[in-house]
Amino acid sequence: MMKLDAGADGNFAFAAPMPVALPPQPRRRLWGISPKHHCSLLGAAFDARELRQLFRRAGYADWRTASDYALHSSAVCFASDRNDFSSLAQRALEKRFAAAAYWAALSHPELDADAEELLSREMHMSAHAQFAARRGLLRRARALEARVADLAARQAALRDRLDAARQENRELQAVLETARREALQARAELERWRSSEIANELNARHAELEAYLAAARAERDGAQRALRDAMRRLERLRSPGRQHAIARPPDRPAPVPAVEAASPPDLDGRRLLCIGGKKAVVAQYRAIVESAGGEFVYHDGGIEDHVGRLSPMLASADAVVCLAGDCSHAAYRLAKRYCKAKGKQCALIGNSSVTALARCISERFPANDAIG
Repeated sequence: MMKLDAGADGNFAFAAPMPVALPPQPRRRLWGISPKHHCSLLGAAFDARELRQLFRRAGYADWRTASDYALHSSAVCFASDRNDFSSLAQRALEKRFAAAAYWAALSHPELDADAEELLSREMHMSAHAQFAARRGLLRRARALEARVADLAARQAALRDRLDAARQENRELQAVLETARREALQARAELERWRSSEIANELNARHAELEAYLAAARAERDGAQRALRDAMRRLERLRSPGRQHAIARPPDRPAPVPAVEAASPPDLDGRRLLCIGGKKAVVAQYRAIVESAGGEFVYHDGGIEDHVGRLSPMLASADAVVCLAGDCSHAAYRLAKRYCKAKGKQCALIGNSSVTALARCISERFPANDAIG
């Protein structure tokens, strides 16, 4: 449109024409760009993961299992026409503007053929450079992943070693605590020794053993006296006037010899255990005990019978007589200790003669006495 202006002289002149604003041309869409640019454009704008998501949203059937190359090739193919994928890719390019300068130039409405060819060449070489850079980054990323995995394995091994060291430390602490307790106990025992507690206990034990020894000596002296008396009686029995008293048939025991006593013996049904003696005259031992009204139990004193059988026999007996002439020391000591502990009467006879047993029973178990 032209405008007329009146001059100073009153004449009209034509003014410069006014510029007219043209309506803006729309930017070219992805499917409106030359297909030769699609490969480099999509490759620069989207990685394989992003292409896979675009195909998933577009309903592409093999979006999960397709290879990266198949996804790129399909994207280039679908970008030539307007479809679900190309529409999604167009919106993504406009929203993110991923390949900023390249996309802006390709989608510009006034892009001519020469500029488009120049962009194609430059972008092609840039794509190669980016691909090489990506490959380098990928190698580095894989190396870093391997390094991370190696460091994680080392960390796990160090953690296991640390756990083992902690467990060993706990065990050593327990051993140390036990050693400390034992050291304290040892120190306490040492203090007790130094304070004469153990010395006093040993002195008391020594006095007790001395008392036992004195009692054993007294019992030995009594047994020796009884033995001498028995020997004198045996000599009298062996005199010519008494020979008929000890003669007996070989198939039955001889009569029990008469024993001088203040009163006749009376065991009153009690069980008398005889330890030791000669097995050849066991029948005569039995006759003497049973004639005194007692029950006879016999153990050979460890000659053939095992000493281990003696303990239950001692437990069941009311009184014990040891015929020391044929009795082991182990059997005698066992019988003595047991009778002392249980308060049972225990007599020691110096020899194994029948006369000695009869005299012992008469002296230890008279009719008016009870077994202690």
